[in-house]
Amino acid sequence: MKGARRNCPSQIRYRRLVVVAGTVLVISYFIFLGSHHSRGAIRPNAPDIRHGSTPAHQDVSSGINGTNPDEELTVVIASKASEDTSWVKLKFPRMNSAIYIVDDDNANRQFRTPMNKGNEAMVYLTYIIDHYEHLPAVSVFAHAHIKSEHTDDVLGGSMVESLQRLRPSQVQKDGYFNMRCNWKPGGCPLYLNLHDPARSKFGGMEQASILKAAWSELFPSSTASPEWASQPYGGQFAASREAIRNVPLKDWVRWRDWLVMTELTDYHSGRVWEYTWQYVLAGMSTFCPPPRDCYCEGYGVCFGSNFTFEEWTSRQDKLDDAISEYLLRNLTREEATTMQEWLDGEKTVLEKALKRAKEQGNALVVG
Repeated sequence: MKGARRNCPSQIRYRRLVVVAGTVLVISYFIFLGSHHSRGAIRPNAPDIRHGSTPAHQDVSSGINGTNPDEELTVVIASKASEDTSWVKLKFPRMNSAIYIVDDDNANRQFRTPMNKGNEAMVYLTYIIDHYEHLPAVSVFAHAHIKSEHTDDVLGGSMVESLQRLRPSQVQKDGYFNMRCNWKPGGCPLYLNLHDPARSKFGGMEQASILKAAWSELFPSSTASPEWASQPYGGQFAASREAIRNVPLKDWVRWRDWLVMTELTDYHSGRVWEYTWQYVLAGMSTFCPPPRDCYCEGYGVCFGSNFTFEEWTSRQDKLDDAISEYLLRNLTREEATTMQEWLDGEKTVLEKALKRAKEQGNALVVG
C-alpha cells in the first residue's frame, strides 16, 4: 500500500537473506570469470458501506502456531488493483480474509471503502466499523505484499511466515501486537516528540508537527498530547476483539470521518494513523517491547543463552556491512574465494542459530 515511501539508506541492510544469497552468486561469478569487478488521487468508491459484510466465519488455518483450530482469526488486507493478493488463499485456504482493493470501483465488490484515501488507515477503519458487532477473536491488519521491508528479517521478510508463526493467544492476552518487532530503521525507542517536534528522532520533525496538530482533532477530550509517539514502523498489526471493542463504535466512525475530511495528503494522514494505532488499541503512545521478547512471545522465535538475539543481530549487521563493502570493490580471484568462504561460513552459523531459535519457540508453544 505504501510503496517506496522511505528513502532511508539503512533499509538496504534489512533485505538480509536475499542479499546474502545474491552476493554469494555474484562472487561465484567473479571466481568463475577470474575478473574484477527497490497514492493515487482520492477516488470515490461505494459510499453506502454496509455493516456486517463479512461472510460467515470459516475455520481458521491450523497451520498458525499456538492456535486452536476453532479459534477465529481474520486477516484484513489493504491492497491496490495492481497488487497480487492470491497468496492469501493459496497459502492460507482455511483462514478468513477481508481483501480491500481501494482503487477498484466495482460496486459489487464485497469489501469496499468509501474512498481511496489515507493509505491502509482507510481500510483498517472501514473494516472495524463494518464488522464491529461481528469481529473475530483476532484481526490481523496487513498490506498486500507478500514480502517487504515492513516485515521482519528474522521471519524472512515474509508475511506468510509472519502469519504462520503468529501466536493469536498472545494477541488475545495483550490486546495489541505490532507485526514488526525490529526497532530498525526507526520508530523506537523514541520517535515523534509531540511537545517539541524538533526533538524528534530519525528525521521525524515534520511528521511530529503534523501528528501534534492532528492530536486535538482525533482526541478532543484529551487535555494534552503525550510527549512521545513511538512504535516499530510498518503499519501492520494484530488486535483482539476486546481491544477493538474497548473503543466505542462512534469513535471509530468519527476517526474515519476525520480521514475523509482531512486536507492532509494520503502519505501524511496515513502516517498519522501509523503512530496512533498503539495509543488507541494498547493505551500507550510509546509501544516498543524489547525485540527479543516480541519475537519469542509473538512468533515463537526464542533465542537462548547459547546464542542470544543481540549476538545474532550484531553478527548479521556485520555480515551486511561486509557484503556492502565487497560489492563496491574490484575483487581478485583470490579475494573472491576468501570472501565466499567467509560468507558461506557466517551465513551457515546465523541460519543454524535462527533455526534453533524457531525450534525452541515451537517447543515452548507445544509445552
